[in-house]
Amino acid sequence: MKKNGKSTHNRMSDRVRNASEAATKWLLAEQKPDGHWVAELEGDTLTACEYVMLLTFLGYPGTHPKIQALARYLVKKRNAEGGWPIFEGGPSEINNCVKGFLSLKIAGHSESEPEMQKTRQLILKLGGLDKCNSFTKMYLAMLGQFPWNACPCVPAELILFPDWFYLNIYAMSSWSRTIVVPLSIIFAHKPVVRLPEAGSVADLCLHGKPQQLPWSQKLFTWKNFWLVVNKLLWAHENFPFKPFRQKALKMSLDWTLARTHNSDGLGAIFPPIVNTVVALRCMGHSMDDPHVREAMRQLELLEIWEGDVLRMQPCKSPVWDTIISSIALLEAGLDPAHPQLIKAADWVLDREVRTVGDWAHVNKQGKPGGFYFEYANEPYPDNDDTCYALLAFSRLQHPEPARLRGAIKRALDWLWSMQNDDGSWGAFDKNNNKACLEAMPFADHNAMIDPGTADITARILEMLSAYGYDQADPRVRKALDFIYKDQAPDGSWFGRWGTNFIYGTWQVLKGLRCIGIDPRSEVMQRGARWLKSVQNEDGGWGETCDSYEDERLKGKGPSTASQTAWALMGLIAAGEEHGAEVERGLGYLLESQNEHGTWEEEWFTGTGFPKVYYLRYHYYRHYFPLFALGMYQRSMRSETSEVVSIGARRKR
Repeated sequence: MKKNGKSTHNRMSDRVRNASEAATKWLLAEQKPDGHWVAELEGDTLTACEYVMLLTFLGYPGTHPKIQALARYLVKKRNAEGGWPIFEGGPSEINNCVKGFLSLKIAGHSESEPEMQKTRQLILKLGGLDKCNSFTKMYLAMLGQFPWNACPCVPAELILFPDWFYLNIYAMSSWSRTIVVPLSIIFAHKPVVRLPEAGSVADLCLHGKPQQLPWSQKLFTWKNFWLVVNKLLWAHENFPFKPFRQKALKMSLDWTLARTHNSDGLGAIFPPIVNTVVALRCMGHSMDDPHVREAMRQLELLEIWEGDVLRMQPCKSPVWDTIISSIALLEAGLDPAHPQLIKAADWVLDREVRTVGDWAHVNKQGKPGGFYFEYANEPYPDNDDTCYALLAFSRLQHPEPARLRGAIKRALDWLWSMQNDDGSWGAFDKNNNKACLEAMPFADHNAMIDPGTADITARILEMLSAYGYDQADPRVRKALDFIYKDQAPDGSWFGRWGTNFIYGTWQVLKGLRCIGIDPRSEVMQRGARWLKSVQNEDGGWGETCDSYEDERLKGKGPSTASQTAWALMGLIAAGEEHGAEVERGLGYLLESQNEHGTWEEEWFTGTGFPKVYYLRYHYYRHYFPLFALGMYQRSMRSETSEVVSIGARRKR
């Protein structure tokens, strides 16, 4: 059908091209002078609360400007029922509510205030202090609000267990490891800083005193096993003679400090850096100690001030933002030799990992390579950043090809060496899948292990296809087997690192198409049908973090720019670029783009720890829609080229 001499298809293509050009212009203008991109990485209020609690532990008064500024942020983010959620628009969460309530009391808010009364009643309704996780209880214990002997035991002697022992620190995920090792130092000392009575929340235990950790009803479960172990560890903890304690403490501190070199603090994320400061103080280091000063400096770099309001980032995402921005720009048609893309590539190349990190304790044959997430985190390269960096490099025309080729080879070799035995890839670790560890009493942050996931595995397949790998490679076939087994009955895939099934399904469909799976195959069509089934009335797609708690909510939520882009890319990968759903989805992106060429998005669509911690990447709202618009344009160009090629052959 034609109108005014132009087909509907051509009108859509024109609109997409104009939107893509505006978005490209906006993103290029956002680049930092040295070549990288970075936007705020927003978490919930937990980091602000824990910063207040750390400063209080270090002796800062509640009247200190930083504590007051953090309190203003907490007041601003408090919801109508007096609590704080773990993602925008979500339900109030007990750990956030307890820490928020305590932080405001430290800052001088009286419990007699109506809003504080609402928060108090909400905490009691949610189960009180006993319902908090182990990390919250230990923060409370440091401030005299919860007894140390009611916390799960974190023995310092963990550091002494060799790599071959079933339970050792390298059996934990990298992020848990960086939290737990300095935490074990803190636990060994059990420090307490007493708060004034007006700042106390100790009376928020429903039964007047902390309750014992609950046992499973079944007798033989991993939870019950670890609770028995916990009792034995506490017996050891209470025994006056601990022959290996001092050795363990020294090894733990040495381990911690060694991983702060060439890094934005331990793990380059907020919780381990906080634990580093407290552990150093427990070990007798003064506030003037260089290690303490550096850790405090790294925390200050995570501060974001808006007038007299202070909030905290959990970490920074410059490598991630830079490589996805580059890929989106390339997909949108920017010249592969464009100076800004080359500058971005050089910035990333300067952060190539060339030293052995924690990953080598399991992957003993691997050689250093790859890239990390933050400005500096040499001990912890990750598979996801490395994969996306390689995907960007595969399309560049770099003026120093030898430099690029060397980094590519090292990263590819390292990434292959990180493949799990089941064919998948995790985020940071290899074969990190001992599920029984998740039942440990101090492992209730839902992130004790780093097993392979379909989203990362499929993304790596997408990247490998750019370097000539295909299904003839047995390693690729093994990865495909993992992905096929992980597909849900309704056709979707779980998204570990983005919210949630929309993210997982997009990434798998795109990875399968790139590695050569026929888009007409049942496995891909089932995924496409699921994406179509959850499209919103406005043409977009959305899914809230609630779907991690309740799978009945998968694919349900207000439309967002990032999730609409993911769904569109999944459908285009499945050969649906001419479908009505894609047209409606493009319409949503085109209508919601603002006059500056970008999009707005308030929802959290990134995932830290499912059910525990979620993220809002402030550039997701932009580079993923640009990525999708570019992918649509490329699919149209490819189709046109194929038609021209067929016509030329017929003429011959």
